[in-house]
Amino acid sequence: MNRPIINDTAAAPPLDETTARLPRLNELSISMGILHMILDEACQALFLNDYLISELGYESWHDLTCSTGGSFLSCIHPEDVNFFQSYLTSLRKLRHKNSCTCRLRSKSGEFLWFEIVASLSVDYNKEFATCFCINISQSVKQQQDEEKAFAVLREELETIMSSMLGGLQASRNTKENPLDCMSVLKEAVQLFQIVVGSTNKIIAKYDFKEDRFIPVGSSSKEFFSKLPGPLTLNRLMESNMISSESMKKMHVLLDQMSRGIPKGEMNIRVLSAQGLWQWYHCAYTTVFDINYLPVYSIIFCENITTIHENELASRRFFDYMKVGTRKIVINLEYNLTLDTFERSHGAIPSCYADAFTKSYTEAFERMSQDVLPKYRNRFRSCFLLDNLLERFEKGINYEVNEFMITFGGEPVWIRVLYQILKDPLTSFMNIWISCRDIQAEKQTELKLVEMARIDEVTGISNRAALMERVMNRPEASIREMSWAIVMLDVDGFGRVNDILGHAYGDSVLKDIAQTLKLVIAPEDLVARIGGDEFVIYVNDFSDLDAAKERLRIILAAVYRELKTGIKVSISAGVAFCPCDGNNFETLYEKADIALYHAKLTGRNKYVIYNNSMQKIDGSTMITPIDEAISPNTGVYIRTFGYFEVFLNGEAIPIQNVKAKELLALLVDRRGGFVSPGDIISCLWENEPVNKVTLARCRKVIMLLRNALSEYNLEDLIESKKGLRRLNTGMAHCDLYNYLSGKPEYAHLFNGVYMLNYSWGELMLSELKTCQ
Repeated sequence: MNRPIINDTAAAPPLDETTARLPRLNELSISMGILHMILDEACQALFLNDYLISELGYESWHDLTCSTGGSFLSCIHPEDVNFFQSYLTSLRKLRHKNSCTCRLRSKSGEFLWFEIVASLSVDYNKEFATCFCINISQSVKQQQDEEKAFAVLREELETIMSSMLGGLQASRNTKENPLDCMSVLKEAVQLFQIVVGSTNKIIAKYDFKEDRFIPVGSSSKEFFSKLPGPLTLNRLMESNMISSESMKKMHVLLDQMSRGIPKGEMNIRVLSAQGLWQWYHCAYTTVFDINYLPVYSIIFCENITTIHENELASRRFFDYMKVGTRKIVINLEYNLTLDTFERSHGAIPSCYADAFTKSYTEAFERMSQDVLPKYRNRFRSCFLLDNLLERFEKGINYEVNEFMITFGGEPVWIRVLYQILKDPLTSFMNIWISCRDIQAEKQTELKLVEMARIDEVTGISNRAALMERVMNRPEASIREMSWAIVMLDVDGFGRVNDILGHAYGDSVLKDIAQTLKLVIAPEDLVARIGGDEFVIYVNDFSDLDAAKERLRIILAAVYRELKTGIKVSISAGVAFCPCDGNNFETLYEKADIALYHAKLTGRNKYVIYNNSMQKIDGSTMITPIDEAISPNTGVYIRTFGYFEVFLNGEAIPIQNVKAKELLALLVDRRGGFVSPGDIISCLWENEPVNKVTLARCRKVIMLLRNALSEYNLEDLIESKKGLRRLNTGMAHCDLYNYLSGKPEYAHLFNGVYMLNYSWGELMLSELKTCQ
């Protein structure tokens, strides 16, 4: 297990975000060491992954810290410390991503070579460095051994050539027999062949007079075996052995040789006999005649593919920092300068294989087809070739993006990381692209997001989800379409908690929430915003009559009687867009005012906001019953505004809408008898009196009687020969008080009468006359 070096957590510096997530990288099966440290004088290490600990020969983190004291600088070879610190300094100033090579001390005392790429970050006002380390000791040792052998070989060859030229010059000066000169040359050539045969380097002799390359040694002959016959300069240049990007450099090298420049070198990309593109470092030495004209050149070629790939690999560390630990689906590499495909890792799906292996442009266009329309513009903006190069010039050489694509007929989330690297040998721009399937990860993420938008008690949406839904509504529909905010408050819910307990109260809230969720339209949203308050976002409120009916259904659905006889109802306040406002804040405020009016005027009802309503300041609001209501007050009926019946100060909930309207009609007739025909004409306008409507009427009368009998008020309605009337002696009514003409009741009428019912307008003219 990896632990911070400092065991005293009180004294330890706070772990930055990178330190906190780096231990996840131990799950990766990568041959790369990861080190995170504070950039102080000692370069105090905060994290080393298991791979780096193992590479340095230690058994555990504790074993390493006991030996090093926690300072990374103590692990570095003394000769390399200044070089490493200079590298960090340049990183601060230039913010480049180059690497440095230095030696780290292992537990055995041996120094190992590592290629290190560092990235800086700042957190808690401290500077941190994350280093990615690749062990290149074997490569360095092999390279050093090969360089020594190659240097000895070149020295021997140059000695042989000098000996050959010296022998020829001496024989010319002493006028020796030409046969003796030939023997000197023959002996030199034999020695040359022996030396060449002992190396696997590619060596070729170019004869200027014959315009011909001659492979020297078995390795060289095998290398040029794809080109049988005379290997002329033109034939070599016209073959496919040399890559197109290296052709210009090859021309420059040959031009230098032909112009008599004694020595030169370059890096070129060559197709090997096995059909693999590989990088070679080529150096030549030219032999001249006595007139200083080039006779032939010896060309030495060393395979540097591994070194080149290690250097590129050492820069590809952002993937581990930015993407995480998910399995790579596919890696692709393209040459952006030439717009060519370079290589791939992982199985390319058959539907993409053809386009992905042609060029970057074709791969880009093919993938664009499968990106879902919602993400297509962003995808094209991100990966368009010109845009990539433009961002690279501005110093942006990597990005991570997430898109949804259609794959196998199903929408799938993918994460795409790219990094643009400038090839150190050609200066070409190469892009490295990593694609991952993150569908499972996204589903988990979306589930967590959804959980954050759900009210824990009721299981419906919370305030955050409501705000998100309203804010995401298209701007045009916000201003043009009729939508509404309905504020809801559970009547008398405090009694439920006080008498039955909070756990039971929570179950009641959950039950109410699920009921609301069932009765609203699919495109609407109900949310609990706190306590016993709910809000319904109504997507379309253009049909006012239908909307009112929906509100009545909501009130009726929520009403219920709990154990111990406690009754639960709900009051609602409604505000519309655009007549009451065109943004959520305004509608929320006005719906809240309307809700307050609903609570004050009887509860278990809805009130639609109008401009005559006053803000909730508590100073000028009319109380629901102007006379003080005491437990002995009895029945009080309000008709001015919304019709409501009170018993001892509490509204009587009559769930059936038509039954409540029938009671209002009886109140309106002021104790006069009402026939079934009158009831039908008011409750079911434009419908004739027949068996069907008479059956409805009888049912409504029965429902009203049952509702009143729950409160022992069945005598409030009198019956006589099929006629009904209100027993006015059992109730107080604001209408009757106002019509009495007494001055103390003159203020009761506020200009509105039984807003619930259209037939109530017939009474307005008489009431206004009384004013």
